[in-house]
Amino acid sequence: MRAQSTNLLLRQLAQRPCCAGVLQTVSRTPTQIRHFRQTALLEATPFQPKINRFSRFEEVTQDIRGNRGRNPLDYINTHKHVTERNRVLKKRILLGVIASGVLLAAQAWIVFTADDTTASQPNRRTDRLDGPTGTNNSALANAEVIVQTKPGQPTIKLDEAGHEYIETGTSSIPHFPKYISLPSPHSKPSGALPAASESAEDEYTLLGLGIRSVSFLSIQVYVLGLYIRTADLPALQAAFVHHVNPTGSTLIPHEKDALREQLLSGDGSLEVWDTILRTAKVRSAVRIVPTRSTDFAHLRDGWVRGITARTQEASKRGVGAEFEDEGFGAAMGTFKGVFGGKGKAPKGSTVLLMRDEGGRLEVLYEAEVKQKVKGEAELKPKREVMGGIEDERLSRLVWLGLLGGKTVSSEGARKSIVDGVIELVERPIGSVGMQVL
Repeated sequence: MRAQSTNLLLRQLAQRPCCAGVLQTVSRTPTQIRHFRQTALLEATPFQPKINRFSRFEEVTQDIRGNRGRNPLDYINTHKHVTERNRVLKKRILLGVIASGVLLAAQAWIVFTADDTTASQPNRRTDRLDGPTGTNNSALANAEVIVQTKPGQPTIKLDEAGHEYIETGTSSIPHFPKYISLPSPHSKPSGALPAASESAEDEYTLLGLGIRSVSFLSIQVYVLGLYIRTADLPALQAAFVHHVNPTGSTLIPHEKDALREQLLSGDGSLEVWDTILRTAKVRSAVRIVPTRSTDFAHLRDGWVRGITARTQEASKRGVGAEFEDEGFGAAMGTFKGVFGGKGKAPKGSTVLLMRDEGGRLEVLYEAEVKQKVKGEAELKPKREVMGGIEDERLSRLVWLGLLGGKTVSSEGARKSIVDGVIELVERPIGSVGMQVL
């Protein structure tokens, strides 16, 4: 009965392809089985571990043990292998976490404590060639605070001489002058500015300011402000009013709301500012003061990215052919060369981008340098002309990078400048004594 059951089982197994080799081995004689075992041992390939992200660890452990392979059915050694592998991985993860923490702590230390020249030199003067003379930190510290009647407007401080300063919102560069004096445009490509007798200066009024921040940590890079020549404010006012209402002398509330919405939108702001910069013959300047030490190459690369983005947006709107000729390429090369090899721009120094009524761009740089006064070395401000670009298209694109488009250098600066524009257009064209901020 047992033999019949065995034969029945063998016949059932024979019908399965996977058991054919086993049945052939079972049916062999003892001599054949011994020969089969010897041949199988000679022809058997060593165990090859599966290649994955732990393959390097597999090779190392195999070399230490002196084995060519590991039996996958050896559960004891397999458990030891997995335990050892997990230990190594946990060690690697722990080291990675520690390294990441050290890097983040170092970056935070650099961002918040490095280059704190104001704290290390509390008596350092901050005289500005473009601002009122003789103004320093101590004068502003004792300044009188004027509270604005309109909510959201920045606080104005008066120094001992009565000069007005606007709070920027950052402790690194706490104030911007409301009025600055800049030389009239001239044709000198670079070098020191001409003497006061050779070049007259014009007064410029602050229209709006903001802080440029980068990365998800909101690292402050510089404070920027847009200044308009005071004598050209009526022309700028008329350009905005006539853009909305060609026959009006001022804008009524719903027209001001429509203009504000357009200036804060992506495509709308590009359209408005592109028209204003082309048609309104006004002189303007962008004043940039780094909140920490930077270099001109970094500033230049940021402006070049803005120019590239505006040309791409112009291509999408079907007007990109304007920037495809050789002349614009030469202007871009000149613009890059103005900042090439200029080195560092330390904290508190000033970069001025001046645009005249024809669109010519001139770059000025002001920093404190050591000068001998009565035999003693003192820090005195010195201004120089870094260079100029004649092509109007380039300065227009730089200004559009600050004022128009979906992304701008500083969204806070754009909103502040829009507030200044609305302050202009709510007054009759040509009115005097306009308070911009």
